[in-house]
Amino acid sequence: MSVSYPIRYPNLQGMMDLFRSMINDDGAGADGPQGGLIATNTAPFTLPFLNAAIRWVYRKLRSVGDPALILDNYILLGLPALAKPDPTVQVSLGFLSYFDGFQNWPQWTLPAGAMGVDRVWERVNGSLSDFAPLQAAPDGLPPLYQSGVNRMYEWRGNALWMPGALQSVDLRLRCKIALPPILGDSLNFCTTYVPVLDSQDAIVDRMLVLYARRFAPEQLAAASAASQGVDGNGGSMGELMLQTVRAAQRQENMRREFGQEAVGNFVQWNNDL
Repeated sequence: MSVSYPIRYPNLQGMMDLFRSMINDDGAGADGPQGGLIATNTAPFTLPFLNAAIRWVYRKLRSVGDPALILDNYILLGLPALAKPDPTVQVSLGFLSYFDGFQNWPQWTLPAGAMGVDRVWERVNGSLSDFAPLQAAPDGLPPLYQSGVNRMYEWRGNALWMPGALQSVDLRLRCKIALPPILGDSLNFCTTYVPVLDSQDAIVDRMLVLYARRFAPEQLAAASAASQGVDGNGGSMGELMLQTVRAAQRQENMRREFGQEAVGNFVQWNNDL
């Protein structure tokens, strides 16, 4: 994802300068005194390698809940109500529209780049009351007659599914996201940033893995070790993930009170646990 203001985020030019230095291609070239002769900013493999490495870093960081890849407080106001209760009907919120069980409404959609929802809240539209959490239904939504609100949700088929409500409701979402790829023929590498702090080394190390696969297979093991460590838990990527993990460990974690889980979603206590 490109951002238009210079802050502490690493830019593409710094990544490419480091990448060229690592592969001994940091001499003068078409892109300037350090533009290189092979790994230039305009080489056919440059943007594919950059985007693949950035996506890989995003996936790793999402797996540990890095806040840079979390979108919170995404509000949708006034989703249409069901005309009548019907246990055969479910509603869904997707990337193109909201399906109310009978028709699609393109003015309500999931946020672009969402990779699933972590939590969902709702309230009756126009009430100005607090949002109440919906309970996740990991084993599927039950077939039931709808009430005034949705009460539960399920993520499936890249969409948010709910039983439907007999009143118009507002939704509030918290999602993990994937940021859009870096594209453009006139891309300015100096003013295009990756909005993850201190991610430059991890991205470049992953680019070196991709480069070794194509151009220098004998260096693949060394490049992989630098990126992820010998056991897959170290290296530059592991250090970047560890920052998020350590920050999360400093926070107090509490279980929800017994009885707050949705009916049917409990785990039975037995000797197999």
